Amino acid sequence: MLAHPKPGQRVVLRYAMARASLFPWHGCAGQIVVSAKGPGPLNHMVQIDNGPILIVPCGNLIKESRMQALTWKEFKKAVDEKMKEKSIDENTDIYFIDITMPMGNDDFIVAVNSTMGLVVK
Repeated sequence: MLAHPKPGQRVVLRYAMARASLFPWHGCAGQIVVSAKGPGPLNHMVQIDNGPILIVPCGNLIKESRMQALTWKEFKKAVDEKMKEKSIDENTDIYFIDITMPMGNDDFIVAVNSTMGLVVK
Protein backbone atom coordinates (compact mmCIF):
# COMPACT_ATOMS: atom_id res chain seq x y z
CA MET A 1 0.00 0.00 0.00
CA LEU A 2 1.21 3.49 -0.85
CA ALA A 3 -0.44 6.10 1.34
CA HIS A 4 1.65 9.08 0.22
CA PRO A 5 3.29 8.44 -3.17
CA LYS A 6 5.06 11.30 -4.92
CA PRO A 7 3.98 12.58 -8.34
CA GLY A 8 6.09 10.81 -10.96
CA GLN A 9 6.57 7.69 -8.81
CA ARG A 10 6.16 4.36 -10.64
CA VAL A 11 3.43 2.08 -9.28
CA VAL A 12 1.57 -1.15 -10.05
CA LEU A 13 -2.17 -1.63 -9.48
CA ARG A 14 -3.04 -4.65 -7.33
CA TYR A 15 -6.41 -6.05 -6.32
CA ALA A 16 -7.32 -9.08 -4.19
CA MET A 17 -7.02 -12.25 -6.28
CA ALA A 18 -10.68 -13.09 -5.66
CA ARG A 19 -11.71 -9.83 -7.35
CA ALA A 20 -8.78 -9.14 -9.67
CA SER A 21 -10.65 -10.46 -12.71
CA LEU A 22 -13.20 -7.66 -12.24
CA PHE A 23 -10.52 -4.99 -12.66
CA PRO A 24 -8.98 -4.89 -16.15
CA TRP A 25 -6.05 -2.79 -14.93
CA HIS A 26 -4.93 -5.31 -12.27
CA GLY A 27 -1.16 -5.79 -12.58
CA CYS A 28 -0.68 -2.79 -14.88
CA ALA A 29 2.10 -0.29 -14.25
CA GLY A 30 1.75 3.45 -14.32
CA GLN A 31 2.89 6.73 -12.87
CA ILE A 32 1.42 8.90 -10.11
CA VAL A 33 0.01 12.13 -11.58
CA VAL A 34 -1.60 13.58 -8.44
CA SER A 35 -1.18 12.31 -4.88
CA ALA A 36 -3.99 12.88 -2.36
CA LYS A 37 -2.99 14.56 0.89
CA GLY A 38 -6.12 13.89 3.01
CA PRO A 39 -7.97 14.24 5.26
CA GLY A 40 -10.39 11.73 3.88
CA PRO A 41 -9.84 8.95 1.36
CA LEU A 42 -6.38 8.72 -0.12
CA ASN A 43 -7.26 8.12 -3.75
CA HIS A 44 -4.49 8.91 -6.21
CA MET A 45 -4.53 9.82 -9.90
CA VAL A 46 -2.49 7.30 -11.91
CA GLN A 47 -1.57 7.45 -15.60
CA ILE A 48 -1.49 3.83 -16.79
CA ASP A 49 1.30 3.13 -19.31
CA ASN A 50 -0.29 3.39 -22.76
CA GLY A 51 -3.69 3.62 -21.10
CA PRO A 52 -6.13 5.90 -19.32
CA ILE A 53 -5.81 8.07 -16.25
CA LEU A 54 -7.47 6.36 -13.28
CA ILE A 55 -8.34 7.31 -9.71
CA VAL A 56 -7.05 4.47 -7.50
CA PRO A 57 -7.33 3.93 -3.71
CA CYS A 58 -3.96 3.86 -1.96
CA GLY A 59 -4.59 0.28 -0.81
CA ASN A 60 -4.48 -0.89 -4.41
CA LEU A 61 -1.07 0.57 -5.23
CA ILE A 62 2.38 -0.91 -4.69
CA LYS A 63 5.81 0.34 -5.75
CA GLU A 64 6.90 -0.90 -9.14
CA SER A 65 9.64 -3.50 -8.81
CA ARG A 66 12.71 -3.55 -10.99
CA MET A 67 12.60 -7.36 -10.97
CA GLN A 68 11.90 -9.13 -14.21
CA ALA A 69 9.94 -12.30 -14.76
CA LEU A 70 11.84 -15.50 -15.47
CA THR A 71 10.89 -18.17 -17.93
CA TRP A 72 10.53 -21.66 -16.48
CA LYS A 73 13.83 -22.66 -18.16
CA GLU A 74 15.68 -19.68 -16.60
CA PHE A 75 14.11 -20.39 -13.20
CA LYS A 76 15.02 -24.10 -13.33
CA LYS A 77 18.59 -23.24 -14.35
CA ALA A 78 18.92 -20.77 -11.43
CA VAL A 79 17.57 -23.33 -8.92
CA ASP A 80 19.85 -26.07 -10.33
CA GLU A 81 22.86 -23.74 -9.98
CA LYS A 82 21.97 -22.95 -6.36
CA MET A 83 21.55 -26.63 -5.54
CA LYS A 84 24.89 -27.46 -7.20
CA GLU A 85 26.56 -24.56 -5.36
CA LYS A 86 25.31 -26.03 -2.04
CA SER A 87 26.33 -29.59 -3.04
CA ILE A 88 22.77 -30.92 -3.06
CA ASP A 89 22.52 -34.08 -5.11
CA GLU A 90 20.04 -33.76 -7.98
CA ASN A 91 18.60 -37.17 -6.99
CA THR A 92 17.54 -35.90 -3.53
CA ASP A 93 13.86 -36.52 -2.84
CA ILE A 94 12.25 -33.08 -2.79
CA TYR A 95 8.78 -32.67 -1.29
CA PHE A 96 8.39 -28.98 -2.08
CA ILE A 97 10.39 -25.93 -3.03
CA ASP A 98 9.41 -22.53 -1.63
CA ILE A 99 10.83 -19.53 -3.46
CA THR A 100 11.12 -16.09 -1.86
CA MET A 101 12.06 -13.24 -4.17
CA PRO A 102 12.42 -10.05 -2.09
CA MET A 103 11.22 -6.90 -3.86
CA GLY A 104 14.04 -4.85 -5.35
CA ASN A 105 16.60 -7.60 -4.83
CA ASP A 106 18.27 -9.53 -7.64
CA ASP A 107 18.87 -12.56 -5.42
CA PHE A 108 16.33 -15.07 -4.23
CA ILE A 109 16.00 -17.60 -1.43
CA VAL A 110 15.16 -21.22 -2.14
CA ALA A 111 13.88 -23.33 0.75
CA VAL A 112 13.99 -27.03 -0.07
CA ASN A 113 12.04 -29.42 2.14
CA SER A 114 13.52 -32.81 1.42
CA THR A 115 14.74 -35.89 3.21
CA MET A 116 17.73 -33.75 4.18
CA GLY A 117 15.69 -30.70 5.40
CA LEU A 118 17.82 -28.13 3.56
CA VAL A 119 17.54 -24.40 3.06
CA VAL A 120 19.45 -22.97 0.11
CA LYS A 121 20.22 -19.26 -0.01
